[in-house]
Amino acid sequence: MGGSLRVPSIRQDPCINPYPTQALEETSEGKKGYYLSPVEWGKPEELGIEYARQSEGVGAMMEEQEAVSQVEAQ
Repeated sequence: MGGSLRVPSIRQDPCINPYPTQALEETSEGKKGYYLSPVEWGKPEELGIEYARQSEGVGAMMEEQEAVSQVEAQ
């Protein structure tokens, strides 16, 4: 039998009580489909959360610059 069986449990003993566990959080819509470390999972860097965040920032700056240019042109 090469497989392993995993049985989740909640520990209630003095060794672990000072280190409470955190429940899993639902991924927000803006982060779904992105990875914290995409390269380690064999995915392109563009699928990284930080890459997307930086791209959004660049996109917002470009939109702002276009809006300023349009106002200045009038």
